Amino acid sequence: GYLNRPELTAEKFIADPFAVEPGRHLVIARLAGYDDASQELDAHRGTSVLADLVLTPRPGQLRVESEPTGAAIYAEGDSGLLGTTPSTLSLPAGEVTLRLTLDGYQSKQMSAMVQSDRLTVLEADLERRRAQPALLSVRGQPPGATVLLDGRLIGQTPMERASVAPGKRGIQV
Repeated sequence: GYLNRPELTAEKFIADPFAVEPGRHLVIARLAGYDDASQELDAHRGTSVLADLVLTPRPGQLRVESEPTGAAIYAEGDSGLLGTTPSTLSLPAGEVTLRLTLDGYQSKQMSAMVQSDRLTVLEADLERRRAQPALLSVRGQPPGATVLLDGRLIGQTPMERASVAPGKRGIQV
């Protein structure tokens, strides 16, 4: 400060904004989307005390819905089942990539941004898996017999690996 000039010292010098009176103090750190962190400290004149605070992000809620319902929900890179649709999951804040699977439907991968203390809705329309053709082989004696599938002529014996739609079918030779 200025010698014998307290008014000039007060005008030109800024007090330390972190200075506290000696004694016990509770330090609290707050940030939106995080749980508060606190620590009690003992302050002594002429010393510095370090507050070591770690803020923990609050989870968010992700509502996962699908049409049709009943799809299994997996997090990308994790083999564990998180639930089945419809389901509300509590997840850490940040981007998450999910994979939905349901028998008879193509699996679907989707991403969402989960926000602390908020509900995010993720909707998926699952597409039916295209039926793989069935392979039909028919042998009979004598060779050259006609082969009917559901009453329709499809060839003659011997017939090897004919591609047909899957399902319960009627065959006549």
